[in-house]
Amino acid sequence: MLALVKKTHTEIALSGPGAAALVEWIAKKFEVRMVSGSIEDESVPIEETEFYRRMEANRPGNLLAGSRLKEGLTQKKLAALSGIPQSVISEYESGSRAITKAAATKLAKVLAVQPEYFC
Repeated sequence: MLALVKKTHTEIALSGPGAAALVEWIAKKFEVRMVSGSIEDESVPIEETEFYRRMEANRPGNLLAGSRLKEGLTQKKLAALSGIPQSVISEYESGSRAITKAAATKLAKVLAVQPEYFC
């Protein structure tokens, strides 16, 4: 069940036996607009979405970018720490260049992950 509560705009997804009662209770205090009676009515498996297909197509690059950002590093700083040119890191992240095993080892050392994470 998806509900939209106005003042301030809040979206709530609820499921289970008490969901309808909870929405009813919230509606006593706030304006509520039901978006869907059932989450299953509008949901599709994530594997069927274009977003998922794009992300999976460049999984190593996305994992690299995520790991870099998690560590609070820019591409330039990661390049300095790993010895890999920033332009090459950019190509890895965009998916225009495959991450080699040697590069994965260098990147993994800086980012505190296993090299296999990028392959």
